[in-house]
Amino acid sequence: MRWYFGSADPQRAWDELLGSRRLAVDVETVDLVDRTPIGIGVAASGEEAFYLSIFDNPYLPEVLAKLRDGRVQKIYHNSPYDLAVLRPFGIDISNTEDTAILCRLVGYPADLPSASFWVDMQTESAKDLMARHKAKNMLGVPTDKVGLKCSTDTLATFRLFEKLIPTADSKYYQMERAMLPVLETISRGGIGVDQERRAQIEEHYAREVEYYNAICSGMGFSAGSPYQVGFILAKRGNFLPLTRSKRQLATDEITLSRLSDPLAQMVLLYRRAEKFLGTYLRPLAGVDRAYTTLAMDAVTGRVNSSRMNLQNLPKQKESGLAPTVRSIFIPDNKVFTIIDASQIELRVLAYLSGDRRMLEVFQSGGDIHAETMKVMGMTDRINAKKFNFAMVYGADESVISGHTGIRDQAAIRRWTQSWMEGYAGAAAWIWEQRKKGWQDAKVTTLLGRQLKVPLDKGQKHAENCGVNYPIQGSAAEIFKLIMLDCRHLLDVTRVQVHDEEVFDGDVREKLDLEALAHVSPVYTPLEVRIAERWG
Repeated sequence: MRWYFGSADPQRAWDELLGSRRLAVDVETVDLVDRTPIGIGVAASGEEAFYLSIFDNPYLPEVLAKLRDGRVQKIYHNSPYDLAVLRPFGIDISNTEDTAILCRLVGYPADLPSASFWVDMQTESAKDLMARHKAKNMLGVPTDKVGLKCSTDTLATFRLFEKLIPTADSKYYQMERAMLPVLETISRGGIGVDQERRAQIEEHYAREVEYYNAICSGMGFSAGSPYQVGFILAKRGNFLPLTRSKRQLATDEITLSRLSDPLAQMVLLYRRAEKFLGTYLRPLAGVDRAYTTLAMDAVTGRVNSSRMNLQNLPKQKESGLAPTVRSIFIPDNKVFTIIDASQIELRVLAYLSGDRRMLEVFQSGGDIHAETMKVMGMTDRINAKKFNFAMVYGADESVISGHTGIRDQAAIRRWTQSWMEGYAGAAAWIWEQRKKGWQDAKVTTLLGRQLKVPLDKGQKHAENCGVNYPIQGSAAEIFKLIMLDCRHLLDVTRVQVHDEEVFDGDVREKLDLEALAHVSPVYTPLEVRIAERWG
C-alpha cells in the first residue's frame, strides 16, 4: 500500500514529507490511453520518495490533503497529464510547477528519461517498463516495479527542479507557470455539445465515407489502405516518393495534395470524413460536454490540444452542404463571445523584420492579404493569403501548388519573386533567419526565448524552422499574454485555439480590447464576434 524508496527510517521520512511545503508528484495510470489512476508517487527531496497504491489505501488521504493545499508547491514533469488524471480528487492547481517546461527553456530534452541523465538518474518510460515485463498495461507489471518507476520519476523531477530553477529565465518561466492553472481550468470546464446537430453531421459524413468506399471498391482498392492507395495511384501514372522506411509509396496529405489526379483528391476527402467521424462525431455521441487537455509542450511553446484535439477543427465548412463540425459546440449562456488575434503571425513577421510596407499596412488598419494581391498581381485573396503563410513557413513550389490548386510552377516562381521584391525587408529577414537556423541551430523569440533548431532532418527543414520558430513562438507568447489578461473570465472560457479564445456568454463589456492589443510590443488588435455556436 505504501512503498518507501530511500535509505533512512521510513516513518521519519513520511513525517518529513507530510510537513513539507514542496513535493514532486507523479501519477501512474493503466496506460497512456486508459488514464485511470493506479498510484501516486511523492517526494519531498531528491533522495527519498514514496509510492502509494490508489486502491483502498489508508495513507492516501494524507497525501491528497497535501495536494489540495494551495500553500504546498507541487512539482510535476508534464503537469497537464497528471493534473487531468487527478481532477476527480479536487487537488489544488494554483501552486504548480513543471520541470518539462523548465527543460525546454534551458535547452534540455523534455522527456523525463532523457532529462534525468542531467541529474544523475536513470528513469524509464511506462512503455518501456511494460515491454520489459511483457505486459499489455501497467496492471500487468508487479506493483513494486511500478512503485520503483514512479518514485524514481518523482526523485528525478525534484532534482531537475532544484537544478534548473536557478538557471531558467525567471520572468519567462513565471509567465509559463501562470498559464498552467489557466489551461487546466479551461480543460476542466469543457464545452457543450448539441447532440441533434452532431447526429446530422455524422449522418452526412457517414454517407460520404460509404460513397467513397463504393467508388474505390469498384476500382479494386480500399481507400483506407495506404499501400493500396499508393499502388493504384502509381498504376495511373502518378509519381509518388517512398516513405522514410523505404517500404512503400508515400500517400500522406502533402504528397496527395500535390497530385492533379482526381482520385488522389477523393482519397483525401475520404480520410477527412473518416477523421471527423472517428475523432469527433462518434466519440461525442450521447455526451453533454466535450473535454480536451490543453498544454504547452510544442517546441515553440504554442498551446496545443490533446486527447480530443479541438484545435484541429477547421473554421470553414468541410465539404458540400455539411455545416462545420465546430457548429456542434454550443454555449451554456445563449451565445459565445469569440476573440481572434487578427493576422498575428504576419504582424509578428512585420515587427521582427521591420518591413516598411507590411508595417504601413498594419498601422493604417489595412488588409495584408489584399495588399499581397497587389504586390503579386493576383485576383484571388484566398490564394494571396495562402501565399503569405507559405512564405512564412517555407513551403516550396509543389506545396504551394497543392494548397492553392495552381499547377503552373512558372507562375508560382514569378509570384514568389514578386513577393520577395514587394516585401524586401521581410524577405531579407527570412533569408537571414534561414541561415541562422542551419548555421546556429537556434533562434530567439520576441520575449527572448531561445529555441533549438533540429538539424537531424536536413538543411531545408532547419532553414524553415529558423524562420517559423521565432514567428510561431512569438505569436504564442503574445496570445498567452492575452489569455493571462483575460483570467477574470476564466470561469466562462471554453476553448483556446492558437489565435482564438472562446467565452461562454456575451462578455464584450468585460474586455478591454485596447489594453489587450498592447500586451506586447507587437500591436495586435482583436476581432470580436458573437455567435450562437462555435463555428
